[in-house]
Amino acid sequence: MDFFCFNFVNLMRYAYDYKGYAHQVVAAAQRNVVFYESVGNDGEARKNKAIAERFQGRSISTFTYTEMYKYYVQYDFSALLVLFICIFGLMSVFVLEKETEMDTLLLTTTSGGFRTIGAKLIASFLFVSGISWWFWFADFIAFSVLFGSWDSASK
Repeated sequence: MDFFCFNFVNLMRYAYDYKGYAHQVVAAAQRNVVFYESVGNDGEARKNKAIAERFQGRSISTFTYTEMYKYYVQYDFSALLVLFICIFGLMSVFVLEKETEMDTLLLTTTSGGFRTIGAKLIASFLFVSGISWWFWFADFIAFSVLFGSWDSASK
């Protein structure tokens, strides 16, 4: 029962009571405006007028349960995996040339030098982009299946 209250009832109660809460904020801000104008504090009166204008007529018209998206956006374990895979995968791109002494050989060839470095940078960018996309896609599918919601795919 606590799980149901925590995950649904409290959120729905907040959505339902928000209009009344906004009305209370507007009423308090209007009382503050009258008070601050009577004591000559125009700055605070302007602040409270702005608060009253912003909260006037506010309400939550539709209730949407967005827990999946909150967890999906805050999930960072895959980012750590992507970082480790990219470090491990890209580590050998430039380091092995020094160990095997291929760097001197590549500088003497006609296609060596800047063309080789450019090709390695492009390949590294494609590798990092592919790994990042793959983990983003896997996370999206996993969270959608776990929470039983495909709403963001249709919007």
